[in-house]
Amino acid sequence: MYISGSVLAVKENYRHYAELLKIACVDYIHIDIFQSGIPFSLKDLALFQENDLVLDLHLIYESLSDEDIRMINQPGVKYINLQYETLKEKSAIREISRKIAGSFGIALTSDTPLSVVDENINDISQVLIMASQPGVSGAAFDETNYERIQWIQNKYPALRIWVDGGVDNFIAEKLGKLKTDVIVSGSYLCNDLKNLYSLTYKLKYLNEKNIRVTRNMLHFSELPVEEENATFVDIITEMNRSRMGTVLIVRGRELKGIITDGDIRRAVMEYGKDIFEKKASEFMNRYPLVIESDRTMEEVFEMLTKKQKRTDFIPVMEDGTLVGAVDLHIGR
Repeated sequence: MYISGSVLAVKENYRHYAELLKIACVDYIHIDIFQSGIPFSLKDLALFQENDLVLDLHLIYESLSDEDIRMINQPGVKYINLQYETLKEKSAIREISRKIAGSFGIALTSDTPLSVVDENINDISQVLIMASQPGVSGAAFDETNYERIQWIQNKYPALRIWVDGGVDNFIAEKLGKLKTDVIVSGSYLCNDLKNLYSLTYKLKYLNEKNIRVTRNMLHFSELPVEEENATFVDIITEMNRSRMGTVLIVRGRELKGIITDGDIRRAVMEYGKDIFEKKASEFMNRYPLVIESDRTMEEVFEMLTKKQKRTDFIPVMEDGTLVGAVDLHIGR
């Protein structure tokens, strides 16, 4: 289950809060955008694009112009959910869905009949269940939505389900058991910014404690690996194959370094066209963050928060040997 952190709940200093969400290993940034532009308009997306987290937009609009769609179709914006009830021309959903570059869906309040999903199933990739009033932070979760989620899952198992509104760690536990794909959390995450990592952990791991990093770890045979003499093209090829944004540089089972997509960008800027002549050993990070196999996932989150560092992919070591890796964006 993925976590999308809503910035609406924090009320101020949105950019700083987005950075805290990033460090706490939230998966996406959720932005409620009203046609009025208060508190956010599409022009404000630049505030969050420096963050590198995927942007998840909830659009509460009466209509979308081509200029609106152009602004939506920009780097970093991956998920777009359009509020069904506020849209004046419901028939416009098909045309809008074809123009949107990201993953498009509709948001539905608790009172809207689910026949709306039937009517639009060929034009949406996900549905956002609004379990409280759209755009109102801190409202209570409407429990009738548990049945609505099950109805959608039973009829359309391939349709991704997002839930927003009043989601805390206890609601998240129930939603996790229902196999909800994404939960949006606002007020709950804002309750204790100093321990934001702990709140994120509770949302992701359904209030469980002492989960060892090895429980959901990718084992060595599943890892994207190359040797120190691998070329730039070798690294890019392996990174594209694995789709993990990371390649581990090894000598046997000995971890020599790590190359992330960020390392790739920095290497290209430093070496230019000469990057194609460089070996992995010349641009890898020789001192990556690692975790021992006897540690817990909660310790991982706490460690990242203390270091003020965003790392999604963490090698797991045992007696100096690489045994696997934790990908913080793989569900439990």
